[in-house]
Amino acid sequence: MKKTFLVFLFILSISHCTTIDFLKYGERTATFKVKEHTIEINGLLGKEAYKRLKKTLQKHPNITTLVLMDVPGSIDDEYNLKMGRMVYDAKLRTVLTSTSVIASGGVDFFLSGQNRHIEKGAKIGVHSWTDRTVEANNLSKLDTAHHLFLDYYNYIDVDTAFYWFTLEAAPADDIHWMTQEEIEYYKFQSK
Repeated sequence: MKKTFLVFLFILSISHCTTIDFLKYGERTATFKVKEHTIEINGLLGKEAYKRLKKTLQKHPNITTLVLMDVPGSIDDEYNLKMGRMVYDAKLRTVLTSTSVIASGGVDFFLSGQNRHIEKGAKIGVHSWTDRTVEANNLSKLDTAHHLFLDYYNYIDVDTAFYWFTLEAAPADDIHWMTQEEIEYYKFQSK
């Protein structure tokens, strides 16, 4: 029991998720529900989600769209961004419905869609990240710790100014819900 709790604390310390996300989802990875040409996604992203999505896309090559419903973040940023690259390379569309709520690593993942659509009412939350010793917005902009995300945004053709915005928008233990103006400014939705 003590070992499991320590593993939980370690995962939480290196993740893009908040404690509330872990209380809601535990260590359960995201679920993928296939509906014709669409996959509906709910839950936390990371290594297991990456493996499941890869298998699901191989099994259903007709998939064109990922609908993110309740995606609060990632428990493994490296695999979350690897999954985003996979989605980008597959030229998949990402969609938020009027009831979708995404945050943190879920936002990074949503942006991987080469075509993105957001219905009115969707909520998009961002914040800084931390490794529990330092918060990203306290690091020099030249610090190599930023490269994981900057390289990803360059790969998926998203302005890296958005990354810097997330660091200033809210501390790691809080969330900033993006306004419509911010969503438009950072070109979240495809024309």
